[in-house]
Amino acid sequence: MKKNYFGVVIFTIITAFLLSSCDDSGVNHLVHQNGIITFTQKNLLPLNPNVDGVYELWLRLDSSGIQSWYSLGKFNIGPDGKSMVDLNGQPMTFTYNGDTTKLSWANYVVVSIENLNVNFAPSSAKIITGPVGANQDSVYGSLYIGDALALDAGGRNLYTVWTGHFTIQTPTTGAAEPECLKGIWLSNVAGDASGLDPSISLIPGNGWVYEAWVADSSSPSNPIYYSAGRFYNPAAPDLDGTGPCAGPNAGFNFPGQDWVQPGCPGNGKPDIVSLAAGYYRYFITIEPELEVANTPAFNTPFPFFIYRQYIGFLGCRLLGNLYNIPGPNKLFPDAKIHITN
Repeated sequence: MKKNYFGVVIFTIITAFLLSSCDDSGVNHLVHQNGIITFTQKNLLPLNPNVDGVYELWLRLDSSGIQSWYSLGKFNIGPDGKSMVDLNGQPMTFTYNGDTTKLSWANYVVVSIENLNVNFAPSSAKIITGPVGANQDSVYGSLYIGDALALDAGGRNLYTVWTGHFTIQTPTTGAAEPECLKGIWLSNVAGDASGLDPSISLIPGNGWVYEAWVADSSSPSNPIYYSAGRFYNPAAPDLDGTGPCAGPNAGFNFPGQDWVQPGCPGNGKPDIVSLAAGYYRYFITIEPELEVANTPAFNTPFPFFIYRQYIGFLGCRLLGNLYNIPGPNKLFPDAKIHITN
């Protein structure tokens, strides 16, 4: 009699447990669902989709050397500077549309910069990347700028190269003030040493290039940007040498520009009369190599800021300091991903 009683009790408990795990439609929520994506990020900045592009999250699967890329979704950063939103500004939901039984083949995850078109593989501008691991029930990984598919060794060294310096002068004329206040160079005053450690150098063709900028902030809400040169290695000249507005002499063998020719660079921008006027900023960004010349994306800074300084009233042939914007707290973009398997 006792055996029958306990058997009824156990059956009743199991039945109640199973019923409680189902909703009104009878769906059992205890069943494991594959392909559920949890993606969290820090320090990615909002993009202007029509100028900068958008972010896209990718997963790479590898089956015996045959690689396939799967887009998990395009996204942006919301007005709060933190939350992820879809292209309509709604909270972002990432989706894996591949065969969930093959998620164990996943080996890499990437966030790249993309246009608004449908893409079938990530662009060269991979901003944070990382390998993924897999176990019986999940795929997981971490992404950061120093991974081999992102900025590689140059990106890793940005975590420790916190400061640099620059000088205001015009080596292409050798002039005294006030004309010498029309040039800026990423070097020491003598022009024989780089203003930044070359360990941060980027690899040409790997998706990214540094660019130095001068911003006229006399109207803070509408700054005017002047390129001071694109470069991969801060210990070598930039890609356009002394620049289109330079004088007749050679410049320093480091990134820099002189703006000594009247009406240059033109295009509606005022001439630089004095970088010591008190309202100029000097900063360095990392730009996608795929930017097309003479487009808004090419002519304005990409929101991946590395070093900056207000020039203030720094005079000719003096040394100014540059500071790493993420600083010692290492506030560079990074992310984590988890996919149920």
